[in-house]
Amino acid sequence: MSLVTVVIPAYNAVATISDAIDSVLAQTLQDFEIIVSDDGSRDGTAAQVSRYRGTRELRYIRHENRGASTQKHSMPSSQSEYLALS
Repeated sequence: MSLVTVVIPAYNAVATISDAIDSVLAQTLQDFEIIVSDDGSRDGTAAQVSRYRGTRELRYIRHENRGASTQKHSMPSSQSEYLALS
């Protein structure tokens, strides 16, 4: 179990999702998992995230478009002591 879960919300984020994931991976604390919570992107966000599979604890959860509340739907997937929302 990781100490921190970082939830990254995404909606048509192909241009920015790599920067967000790379930012988390560059942190000095390495005891974390990443959940990318995709709110129904249609722009290749999933393909961009798939480049990181196997890098570390990274999960990609895709929901049908639900708007700004998409992060809270991913929170139950967290398996850590702390939760960080980006």
